[in-house]
Amino acid sequence: MADQENEDASTVLATLRIESNEDLIPFFYTFEDYYERKLWHQLTKSVDEFFHNELSKPIRVRLFHQFILKFYQNINQLKFVQFALTASSEIESNEEKLFFLQNIKDKLEANLPEDYHNYNKNKKIAFNLNDCFNKIDDKIDAFIFLQIEISRIQLFLNELEKSREILDKMALEIDLLSSINNVINASFYSTNAQYYKLKNDYNDFYKNSLLYLACLDSDLLNELSEVDKQLIAYDLSIAALLGDKIYNFGELLLHDILNSLKNDKYSWLRDFLFILNSGDLNKFESVLSSIFEKSPLLLQNEFFLKQKICLMALIELIFQKPNGQRVLTFNEISKTTRLPINDVEHLVMRALSLNLLKGFIDQVNNTITVTWVQPRIMNIDQVESMRDKLDSWSNNVENLAGFMRDNGNEIWTFV
Repeated sequence: MADQENEDASTVLATLRIESNEDLIPFFYTFEDYYERKLWHQLTKSVDEFFHNELSKPIRVRLFHQFILKFYQNINQLKFVQFALTASSEIESNEEKLFFLQNIKDKLEANLPEDYHNYNKNKKIAFNLNDCFNKIDDKIDAFIFLQIEISRIQLFLNELEKSREILDKMALEIDLLSSINNVINASFYSTNAQYYKLKNDYNDFYKNSLLYLACLDSDLLNELSEVDKQLIAYDLSIAALLGDKIYNFGELLLHDILNSLKNDKYSWLRDFLFILNSGDLNKFESVLSSIFEKSPLLLQNEFFLKQKICLMALIELIFQKPNGQRVLTFNEISKTTRLPINDVEHLVMRALSLNLLKGFIDQVNNTITVTWVQPRIMNIDQVESMRDKLDSWSNNVENLAGFMRDNGNEIWTFV
């Protein structure tokens, strides 16, 4: 490989040109022209276009090793890492892919600012680190980005502890940056989500997946294949259903990613999410058997899902109440949630412990007074309900003003 890197660029490009698809031939003449004239920005754009061409797949690794490594220090280092990742995607073995990326990491590490090396040798030497990190230095961005992607490969190799160690370290370093490229943020949250998926941690998977989606603008989101979108939406939906701390998933319901489930194969999951979010017990019970036929995982969590729909029904009941009338009887809650009256207190205590609501229980009168309900993202029906409540509140205020006007003449005259 060392001999290949020392080989003349024009010879390398001529060889690759001969062995490539004829539709790619113009790229190699362009590469040679920009390289000889040291037009690094234009060369970067041309290589990027080449790597986005599906025909380039068989030759990406060789182009990277034999050509890109000749001038990588002259181009944006974050873009260089993206080239490395694109090339590595053509390597089938995860072990070889990890070896490939670790070699790139060694090259980047050798060119890092001295303050960064001091920080990693001794965490107490941090007085220059903020200045170092906050310089517009693509070397640090690229190094962080590459390490996150290395930790992703370690997940594929089931090296979860090593991956977690890198991710925790990168989280600290990202916090020191005054600004960060969205590509790095997306990589960080995506890798974290993959880690928590392997750990069966639905709550943290859901959180990190939504943060990952928040890093994607419309162009980046459109670059995802339909299969990738469906996989993300499916996993997010399952996490929303089974997460024991997730009782407000309106953000997911309103996200475009969920539209990828609008098909015959997965529409049932999307519909089930809306049913659970609305706390509609009638619809929940009517579809439950068919849902369990489609998903053995949900069937395994039948008890939890029934508990969750009861909590969602309770929240919806409270939400429908006017602010001044949020005193609910145990009988009312029992009727809405279809639970035995003896189980109502336990349900309310569960809601209080999850911080879904605040209030107090009157065990003498068998009532619950609600003083606060967790904010939620509302669907159209819930927005219309809120509008009705605002109209009611406005009418009450107007009636009170009329009462004060009609019955307070003596007070107004005195004043």
